[in-house]
Amino acid sequence: MNVTHQPYQDTKDLASLIVGNTIAKGGTTVGRHGEEAPIIGYVVGGKTTTLTLSFSEKRSTIELEVARWIERQPTLVKWIGGWVSDGKIVFDTCDVIPTRIEAEVLGIARKQEAIYSLAAQRDINL
Repeated sequence: MNVTHQPYQDTKDLASLIVGNTIAKGGTTVGRHGEEAPIIGYVVGGKTTTLTLSFSEKRSTIELEVARWIERQPTLVKWIGGWVSDGKIVFDTCDVIPTRIEAEVLGIARKQEAIYSLAAQRDINL
């Protein structure tokens, strides 16, 4: 019997990937099944709930909390973002939107401080 394996189907592995990328790069956007984000488009957070943790926590504790948080997210969530801000590590569910104007409109509607340009690799304040 052939079994198709989706990468990072296990929530703990996905949490480890997201936490690792966030710590190493200062931020990341990862698909719910471990897919890499596109290289163009705009990331808009605030799709569901945000998880904010202290960097003073052990990495294993952060990964466990992120795994639990991911498990509570609706299955319609496709993208998960993480970034570092003011000594905290923040995780959010997000959408990748193709155009800046659409992303800005959605970001304002979700009361976001900024959107993230994948191509420019920088925040765009709203």
